[in-house]
Amino acid sequence: MNRSSLPDRRGNRPMAQTRVVLLSLALAVTLDLISFGSTLDILRPDLALLVVLYWSTRSRSPANIGTGWCIGLLRDVATLTPLGLNAGVYGLTAWIGIALSKRLETAPFSGQLLLVLLTLLAGSMLSWGVGLLIDGSPSPQTHLAGPLIGMLCWPLVGLLMRNLSMRRRRSDR
Repeated sequence: MNRSSLPDRRGNRPMAQTRVVLLSLALAVTLDLISFGSTLDILRPDLALLVVLYWSTRSRSPANIGTGWCIGLLRDVATLTPLGLNAGVYGLTAWIGIALSKRLETAPFSGQLLLVLLTLLAGSMLSWGVGLLIDGSPSPQTHLAGPLIGMLCWPLVGLLMRNLSMRRRRSDR
């Protein structure tokens, strides 16, 4: 990221946009914590991670690496995973999202899906590797299904977040 784009990300942001980001992250974390049964939980993508990735790719968004880290820590505490595992994955995802924000804006739809898949796979493989070191028994199939389904959910997440952001802007006028 070049220095000329730093003021764009750090500029004055309306408080309404910050509320939209926090509301969408809270809703995503809440949905991630609800259990839908063991079969569906294995196939369910990490919605909070997708929302962190979405907001970190938007140029005027208040979401950053610290936001990803905090949401990941919240997820670590809530799911009793090793402290810092999800925080690291979420922070890394936010960093990749910020780094790829210009490419995602200009990429065709298939390119966007590929970049999202690679980002989600990187986080999932990091999580899988740490799980392998800790208890030695995680299944790679479960760590591959989530990113694939997350990639398929990316258009829906983008559409929902864009609509939520537009509605908030209209109501503030």
